[in-house]
Amino acid sequence: MVRSDQAKPVGKSMLKRLFERQFASAPRISPEERLDSWADLEPSSVSLDRMVRNYMEGESNNTRNPPDDDLAAEPTIASADARDAAEAVKGLVLCTSQTEIKLLADASNLMEKSRNCKRKEEYIKAVTAGLRSLGYDASICKSRWKKTSSVAAGEYQYIDVIVGGGERLLVDVDFRSEFEIARSTKRYREVLQSLPSVFVGEEDRVNQIVAVVSQAARKSLKKKGLHVPPWRRPEYMRAKWLSTYSRLTPSKPKRQAIGSGESVEG
Repeated sequence: MVRSDQAKPVGKSMLKRLFERQFASAPRISPEERLDSWADLEPSSVSLDRMVRNYMEGESNNTRNPPDDDLAAEPTIASADARDAAEAVKGLVLCTSQTEIKLLADASNLMEKSRNCKRKEEYIKAVTAGLRSLGYDASICKSRWKKTSSVAAGEYQYIDVIVGGGERLLVDVDFRSEFEIARSTKRYREVLQSLPSVFVGEEDRVNQIVAVVSQAARKSLKKKGLHVPPWRRPEYMRAKWLSTYSRLTPSKPKRQAIGSGESVEG
């Protein structure tokens, strides 16, 4: 269920208000400052990639240790891992271009205007229609996947937008809640709070986010003596955004499209 606290009217600049709300606990830097210093972030991208890789490799090594070693015998190391996960997620969810920043701002503004919606599906329809009215080549995407030996069958809905050059950006209007788990630890809650309510980004970043957050969720559940349910396993979480999908174009016609991408059914 989409939380109602996502829709609060504020008179500030849209971009400034957006980033302050998404990352209230982080240093408040305007989107313009982020883009002005974009060239300086390139080395940090390498560091971020290394941080994600090290976190995942460290987690793989921990699986060879006796059960709960990383949670009971070495609490300092566990705390460091949690901080690494939260920092990695913060880097992965940031917009990487002017196009993504503008799309995120527009989608968040449409969420605020759709405060009367009761369910996530209603928000998705309203935001998709609003984006198309703004000229975006936006569509509701419905993914479906069959049951396998490691993944339960399921389906999911999100939004995608085709921008210049045919690039596909995913938009999820209630991203953070998809990663919530029962009886989470304080460390996992820090990771969860690093996720935005509204996410815009490419498939590759979603894949990395799922990998990092799913590992953190497993450790949190293990700490509480709980098993990882099938719908919280990384394979299942990844299937929501990265499995085969149908692009369902809303009936409301769009105006002049932004970018050169064409609608694709299938």
